[in-house]
Amino acid sequence: MEQAVLKARQQAASVAAAAATGKSTKPGISNIGDDMDSEDLLSKPISHVRFAFDGQIMTEEQSDIPTNVGLHHHGENPDKPGYTIPELLHLSRSTVPAQRSVAMSTLGCILHKINVGAWDLEQSVEVYVGILDWQAELYFGQTISDSNKTCRAAATVALWTWVVEMVKYKSLVRLATGGQVETQETTLPGSDINMRPQPVVAQGVLVTRTFKALDEILTPKFLEHVYETIHYSTMPDQQLMLLAECIKYFADMSEEFKQRIDDNSRLAVLLQNRYPYLMSKK
Repeated sequence: MEQAVLKARQQAASVAAAAATGKSTKPGISNIGDDMDSEDLLSKPISHVRFAFDGQIMTEEQSDIPTNVGLHHHGENPDKPGYTIPELLHLSRSTVPAQRSVAMSTLGCILHKINVGAWDLEQSVEVYVGILDWQAELYFGQTISDSNKTCRAAATVALWTWVVEMVKYKSLVRLATGGQVETQETTLPGSDINMRPQPVVAQGVLVTRTFKALDEILTPKFLEHVYETIHYSTMPDQQLMLLAECIKYFADMSEEFKQRIDDNSRLAVLLQNRYPYLMSKK
């Protein structure tokens, strides 16, 4: 399944330069920030950090990148390559499908960099908090139901990176506990192979904010779009599998999430019939 994600990211990167040109005409960030207005958010340094299409942070040494690479745009500071988090969210509502797709793919790559520990802990926390501050979940949920198949696929991979990969890499545990992830391990008699590591439960503001964000995504409307996408197979099979796995991980996160999914009975039946092994995994 990870191979499907890697392939999807590579496909998105291959069209990024062409897709990122042209102006976006849809409104962007006017409705962002329940706790902070846009001026407060823009005063935070992370709101001005620029990212390449592969999710990597742009450095000063990369400021002379040629414009034909595709990292320059028509937003604020068009002379600077790369995209900030608010610019990516704005781009995800572009009228140009290729721009929406690249925006979601890049956001997914940023989350992937956090998951694999590409940056030090402090920087990873700062980037992740920036994503939460700008309420990226509102864009994730909407783009899953995009009318364009490529956009839906890119949003699915990005959502999988947030919901599934973050759990697999224990990223939230690492971010919320300051990187001090300790497990008590047991071994079988006569064996030096560690077995059954005791699970670590992360707590704190970052975890609370993450669950609040995911709660915003997991709406009845979103679940209905998931049903229609899988039922009518409106994406490639690999992305459909990723979307199903997202729902499985949502259900495993909390009883409330599971009940919400079960309430959409036809989705629950569809997932169980089409992906019995995945849905029965513990």
